[in-house]
Amino acid sequence: MTVTKETSVREEALEKGYLQNKKVRLKPIPRRNNAMISDSSHKGYFMWEDAQKTFVLPMHKQTGILISPFNSEDELKCFSQLLDLDLNPYKKNDNYWHSPESEVAIKKTPEFMQKGMEFNLTDPIDALRYRVVKIQDEVADSWDKRFEKPYYKFALVDQDFEETENNQEMEMMSEIYIFFGSIKDSPKKMREFLGIYLLHKKSNKEIDDNSSKEFLRNEIQKVIKNDHQTVYSLVKDEDTPIKYFIYKAVKAGVIKKKGVSTYVIQGEDKDHSFKELIEHIKFLKETTDPLYMKIEAQINSNK
Repeated sequence: MTVTKETSVREEALEKGYLQNKKVRLKPIPRRNNAMISDSSHKGYFMWEDAQKTFVLPMHKQTGILISPFNSEDELKCFSQLLDLDLNPYKKNDNYWHSPESEVAIKKTPEFMQKGMEFNLTDPIDALRYRVVKIQDEVADSWDKRFEKPYYKFALVDQDFEETENNQEMEMMSEIYIFFGSIKDSPKKMREFLGIYLLHKKSNKEIDDNSSKEFLRNEIQKVIKNDHQTVYSLVKDEDTPIKYFIYKAVKAGVIKKKGVSTYVIQGEDKDHSFKELIEHIKFLKETTDPLYMKIEAQINSNK
């Protein structure tokens, strides 16, 4: 079997890591892009629908010289051989990087917003386009770093990371529904869960004590669908029992709620935020303070 020059160069590129057997996606980071639009649900909040953006090889701000997408001369030579192109970014004339073929274009579509743009790093063209995108100021080099800089609008996401993230999402939803299964036959437990959820979200909405089991189930399923991260945090939070205690104390009237996020314990003359109240109640409980016993007694009396 004859090994062609192209096959040999490709094998060398894989061996040296210039090409890699993996896929990476360029994904959008939906964040405010227009000073006049603050509503994240607005169609122009991130980019306008069907708006296009083109990435080109950037220049050094001080020198005006193109930034090389390659880490070494050997890598430049290898890609030039693979693609049968002169990819030297410092050429004076007929520079490939000044041509439209070197551009990486994206377009805002529902598919792009959901899936992003995929680069197959075993493909020399995709691997080259990936290198162009990777050195853009607007692009975070990993999903974890997407909020590190205020000007990041896109992030590169490894396929392995996406698979891990999807598995974690599945495990999270599984735990949420196990929890939901443990309370779905008890209107009292469902009311209490919705109650602490609303306290956590700084909402003045209240759940009617006479709400039907079906209504409560539907409300919790809506919350799971629209805000499963908060639901999961409540399921896993070690302070959740204290939050239940606070909810019951508010229902009993021994803790008064002022506005959406300020609380006063009956008998005390001090305002607390929800977070401060949690720590205060924990302290009262741990020190077996008579005030904690009083609150607990009034909760039991309210039952």
